[in-house]
Amino acid sequence: MKTLKVEELTNETFCEYGSFSDMLHPTGTFLGGIPARFFRDRVVANYDPTSLVAFGVNEISPREKNLIEKTEHHFNTCEVLMPMDGDLYLAVGPARKAPDYGEFHAFRIPKGTLVCLRPGTFHSGPYTAGDEIVHTLLALPEMMYMKDCHFYPIDEPIEIVK
Repeated sequence: MKTLKVEELTNETFCEYGSFSDMLHPTGTFLGGIPARFFRDRVVANYDPTSLVAFGVNEISPREKNLIEKTEHHFNTCEVLMPMDGDLYLAVGPARKAPDYGEFHAFRIPKGTLVCLRPGTFHSGPYTAGDEIVHTLLALPEMMYMKDCHFYPIDEPIEIVK
């Protein structure tokens, strides 16, 4: 069985797939001061200006093995996600007409880290990095999962390993 070894999330390793920011420990430029500092524009998602952005929660339960059995991508929109109460694993691959699983990478997404996947980026669903349920905030244009969500089953599952 093919495996993907989990990598740490860095700007260098993730830039091809999107962007991210630690929302629980922000650094850099901010507006205002204590007691209310505003760390602006940490991650920018390019959504169609005629679309409403919808926020949802994905409840991810631990699995015996983190097996990727399908991937997905969105041709026309970003996908934004943030694990709220635990770390996740996510596998991603470059934007193409069809996924090339030899080019996929798996990353650990720390709790409170907002990730924005670029349009076309192939990705697995999220997997818990621990033994507890993880709630993940998702932001997509309203009903996008019905309009621009393309799934690709995998003949032989790929396991995400530490």
